[in-house]
Amino acid sequence: MLCGVAALALTSMAGAAGAAEAPAPATAAAGAAEVQEVVVTGRFLATGAQSATKLDLSVMDTPFSVSAYTGAFMKSIETTNVSDLYRYMTGVARSGATGYDMTLRGFKTASTDRNAILVDGLPGLTVRFGSPPTVGTEHIELVKGPSSVLYGQGQPGGFVNIITKKPLQTPQLTVEAEGLGYASNWAHGNGYDASIDATGPLGANGAVLGRVIAEYGDSTGFRDHQFATPVYIAPSLTWEIGAHTQATLLVEARSTSVSFDSDLIAPLDKLSLLPKYTTSYQRAGDILKERGVGTTLLFNHDFENGVKFNLGVRDVQHKDHTTGMDVVGFADPANTRLQVRLRDVLNTRTYDFADGNFSIPFDTGAIKHKVLVGISGGQEMQDFNRLRYYTVPTTGAGSFTLDVYNPSYAGFPQESALPTTNPGAAGLKALNDPRTISKTTGAYASDFMTFTDQWKAMVGVRYSRDQQSFHEQRAPGVPDRSSDVHDVLPLAGLIYEPTSDLTLYTSYTTSFVPILASAVDVNNENHFAPTKAHSIEGGVKANLFDNRANVTAAIFDIKKTGVTSTFTVGCPTFIGTCTQQVGSEEAKGLELEVSARPIEGWSLIFGYAYTDSKVTSSPDPVTVGREATDAPKNAAHIWNRYDFSSGPLAGLGVGLGISYTGKREGLLPTTKAPDVTTLPANTLADLAFYYTLRKYQITLKISNLTDERYVESESLGNTILPGAPRQVVLAVRTTFD
Repeated sequence: MLCGVAALALTSMAGAAGAAEAPAPATAAAGAAEVQEVVVTGRFLATGAQSATKLDLSVMDTPFSVSAYTGAFMKSIETTNVSDLYRYMTGVARSGATGYDMTLRGFKTASTDRNAILVDGLPGLTVRFGSPPTVGTEHIELVKGPSSVLYGQGQPGGFVNIITKKPLQTPQLTVEAEGLGYASNWAHGNGYDASIDATGPLGANGAVLGRVIAEYGDSTGFRDHQFATPVYIAPSLTWEIGAHTQATLLVEARSTSVSFDSDLIAPLDKLSLLPKYTTSYQRAGDILKERGVGTTLLFNHDFENGVKFNLGVRDVQHKDHTTGMDVVGFADPANTRLQVRLRDVLNTRTYDFADGNFSIPFDTGAIKHKVLVGISGGQEMQDFNRLRYYTVPTTGAGSFTLDVYNPSYAGFPQESALPTTNPGAAGLKALNDPRTISKTTGAYASDFMTFTDQWKAMVGVRYSRDQQSFHEQRAPGVPDRSSDVHDVLPLAGLIYEPTSDLTLYTSYTTSFVPILASAVDVNNENHFAPTKAHSIEGGVKANLFDNRANVTAAIFDIKKTGVTSTFTVGCPTFIGTCTQQVGSEEAKGLELEVSARPIEGWSLIFGYAYTDSKVTSSPDPVTVGREATDAPKNAAHIWNRYDFSSGPLAGLGVGLGISYTGKREGLLPTTKAPDVTTLPANTLADLAFYYTLRKYQITLKISNLTDERYVESESLGNTILPGAPRQVVLAVRTTFD
């Protein structure tokens, strides 16, 4: 039925014109007859971001650090993936290959942190690996600091909320296409991407609106055997039920087939011994396939007395299937050869979550209130099914090892003759099928109070209960495990606004993350308290120069307790790996973010973050006092765009961006491995040219202009993620009347 609706919407809107995000046109100068339209850039940061409070408040009235990166900014950067924006977001650093892998204010998130990336305020990405696409994104809201009071479990650094495109009343049709290639001395690869976005009313009375967004891509990466073929389609409907009631149904289906890639291996954990960045330890046919469908229902109703009701429900069904060779570790003391594993793993994930709340305005004497009360809950299921998991021996019959620098599978044993798992392997080291179910329920309330035009405050509290269960469905001898934790979490904020263009604020926020049910102590029990954090923050927000510049400056101190670590020595053999909870971390620093339009046609965004993130306690004394991983102390970025609106250059625009990521630790040292690699700093430059001719907007962007070789991140096993070389993208988008 949804496919039929999508087809009908696309057919009915085929003659529509204009892009929802298209900047306002300016008149070309006389003598430039060929240039009918000139694109004038919009603001890169919006003035409102509801994710921080779930209330209709401006950034100036929000006692937290929050940024809303607009569609104009995403188009200026010219990226198809959300994660490509991270290095232009203040306080954010990439820490891996997926959209989940990022460091916010010194704290890392990963795919197990479902609230690290939200979609319209609800968890669940349709594709786990790679990154969410920007083609269906209206704007991106970044909320920094602990946010569990409104959203439940989450890392203390913050979260990213993707606000999706919704159906519009004005008929519009936008078609985009881009080609890309690597213009590098040491790498090659190319590809293309095409998308369509059609929206408008589906009936004569305009009560029902529709939108269809579709994208297809095909590319080869800069590393050997690297490829990707993403497919995306997102039909949606909005029903204007009445003057004060609206319901929107959004469906997002994604499918990707990409090369399975375990990145580079650093011998002796030394970057100087890394092989060529193009080196791959997988075979040409090793593949990772993902399929995901997300369905979201958003409903809101405004009552006549000013009360608002909002409801969001999201369901995601996801599967990923990996078939190929995996690197286990080094096969010799010199770290010149690798042990490999043949793997065939089918993973299934489902997310079912809902959030409903009432916003209630009222006065008590001279004090104005905006009270928010809500409930939220849902369930996440993970099922990781090993169909084949065979570690190839390094000596004896059927043995094989891979050269670190010149990997070749010549002489590899006949695959069909290899067993599905290693003889004698048992429990979680053999073929297994563990299933984890995480259920959460919560109730929250907050009150934004306006005492005077200058003084405002916000208080809030959440009660949350999280239940987890772990069950091994195939391997014998693995006991079931479960956990059940609950907590009460507060928040508070105070605002002083001496003028309407200046805000001084301070806030106290909290967060928590339940420990996975699969984790057990030496007694094979899971009685761990949640990992908790609290933050104290203060800052200034200002609108300067007749609102041509918006500035946010913040200082913060975040303390995280109840951090877990794993160990094997002293752990019973039937468990294998035990967990203990004795660690803590702290991150403190300052941030400055500026969005400005100094003169007509010139837009810029600038950000700087200083983050001192350290381990403050650990069972391993070598770790105490060391910097947290993938957390640069210093990071900065700037993006400029200038568009000529008159004269012989009318229709032309130029963009220049520079991002700096300071040095950071790849791994934490331990007593067994005290020497770890410090990842070097990198400075990347991006250059873009824009040209508008009638209805055509053309962008030529060169990323990593100087073709710098750099490292994105490091993970366990001395695995290094190399950065991308110089890339050239030519994009064309057009609208139809």
